Amino acid sequence: MKYQNPTPVAVQMQAAWTPDHERGLIVIKRPDTGGWAFPAGYVETDLDDSAESAAAREFAEETGWRLAPGALFHSTIIPSGHILLFVRSTNNFQLNRRMIDAWRPTSEALELRVALSPEDLCFPAHAEAMRLWFDNRHW
Repeated sequence: MKYQNPTPVAVQMQAAWTPDHERGLIVIKRPDTGGWAFPAGYVETDLDDSAESAAAREFAEETGWRLAPGALFHSTIIPSGHILLFVRSTNNFQLNRRMIDAWRPTSEALELRVALSPEDLCFPAHAEAMRLWFDNRHW
């Protein structure tokens, strides 16, 4: 049997200020599960030079908004054997009403919003990373 290393999943934890001056993390509603999660996807070796750049690329694909790569925040291995690499933003992202009004669903995100406190997400590993972020006040 030949062993193949798993392809890591890069997960973007993007902090944002809302138009109401509240701070939280951007989450998307996924079309496959109908649940809320962070923008995420596989690290693609032909496109990405790091997990940080993969997370930024996935964020752009799922939200339409580009950002600079962040910094590795947390990693975990889930029961399926996937390695999740959580990348936190290193810059502020200011959402204004025009951006929110202009946003349209993508093939990978039905809705988006800013989560203002820890909550259950459709993937337990995402929820745990969210709790770590809020507990450590990474803002």
